[in-house]
Amino acid sequence: MAKRGKTERRLLENALKAMDNADVLWGYKVDAAVIAEDGKIYNGCNVESWVSGLGGVR
Repeated sequence: MAKRGKTERRLLENALKAMDNADVLWGYKVDAAVIAEDGKIYNGCNVESWVSGLGGVR
């Protein structure tokens, strides 16, 4: 297994925090985090809706 560096740990921690906001009606919670060139981390999760097309990222 590959070792995780400081950056990978920060990304994983941010992705896991985003999962708290996931709103899942069916399926699985999905979370993600990316790091921009300037070092800022952006995270997001899935938000499902019974009405098609009204889901979004919180």
